[in-house]
Order: sequence, then C-alpha cells, then structure tokens
Amino acid sequence: MKRTTTKDLIDSIRTLNRELGFPDDGGTALGLGSIPGSFCLSGAYGGWQIQRFVGQGLESVTTGYRPKRQVRELVEAMVQGVRLHRAYQMIA
Repeated sequence: MKRTTTKDLIDSIRTLNRELGFPDDGGTALGLGSIPGSFCLSGAYGGWQIQRFVGQGLESVTTGYRPKRQVRELVEAMVQGVRLHRAYQMIA
C-alpha cells in the first residue's frame, strides 16, 4: 500500500473544493483562503482532521485527529459522493 503524504492530503482537499466549485487556494489547503463552505486540513497530535469554514471560524467535519491515510480515504469518499450527486441530478 502506497504511503500517504501531506501532499496527497492537500491534493485530495483541493479536489474536493474544486468539485464543490470553490476556487483554488494556491495549493495549501491548510487554512488559507477561508472561503465559507470550503474545506481545509488541520494537523495536530500526529494526526489530521478535515475542517470546514463557517462564518467567522472553522468546524470539525471529522472527530479527533486521524492518520493521513484514513483522512485521505474520507476525503476521496466525499469527492465520490459529490460526483454521484451531480450525476444523479443530471439524469433526474
């Protein structure tokens, strides 16, 4: 199994934001840009967490801090969900 890097995480969050129609944040996905509704990453305690910008702050999408691989898999599942929703809307 391929090791998940911080770049992999950032790329997956950028893909999620792009699929949702948010502009590119310049490649960091670590809290710069702060467009309400967009997603970013937070790292602490040796793990990572998905967060979303709301109003004047952030809310955690995942509970606790998890290994990079788990977070990447969660983000990729979110991306697939967005794509499936979009495909369903086109045929409905």
